[in-house]
Amino acid sequence: ANIYFIFAIKFINQILKHTHFILSFVLKIIVSNKTYLNFSGGNL
Repeated sequence: ANIYFIFAIKFINQILKHTHFILSFVLKIIVSNKTYLNFSGGNL
């Protein structure tokens, strides 16, 4: 039972790491898109 518990904790940690990476990546895309839209809007 302990082995499954440790495995579950490691699995959850991996998911959290990936989720954190994906969220930061999406935030970067949103920020870059906002700045791009601001630049294009200002230029037009």
